[in-house]
Amino acid sequence: MHEPVHTETVGNYVIKIFQDCDAESPRHRDYDSNLGTIYHTHSRYDLSEHMDIDDIQAIVNDSKYFTLPLYMKEFICN
Repeated sequence: MHEPVHTETVGNYVIKIFQDCDAESPRHRDYDSNLGTIYHTHSRYDLSEHMDIDDIQAIVNDSKYFTLPLYMKEFICN
């Protein structure tokens, strides 16, 4: 097992946070439905719909769609 990335004591409890290097994608489960679609330009990941940046910008600028930014922090597990 890996070492915790963070340990904290709260009252009588010791909280240890571990990095999950084998996490499942929450967007690829058979029984879940997704509330929205991820449009992206990332070249190494299949997050949902890969599109050209100009097409994504057109969707963001269209007032009939509700859009939110998506941020990603990539960790490399050893």
